[in-house]
Amino acid sequence: MNDEKWMDGLCTCPKFLKAYICKHLLGIAIRLKLVCPPLEARNLEIGKKRNRGRPSKAKKALIKQ
Repeated sequence: MNDEKWMDGLCTCPKFLKAYICKHLLGIAIRLKLVCPPLEARNLEIGKKRNRGRPSKAKKALIKQ
């Protein structure tokens, strides 16, 4: 990959087949320092870990009292 042609890369994921760009191409471009992500994207949390144990049952939507 070079600086000018990284966007012409190919991927087989469904997102790429629909939009012709995907997180895989962007990730490789960022690692090779061909693209610099915005600072706002670096400050976001990626995700939260799930709590331990079995998930609680869904509450009933309509309860008649």
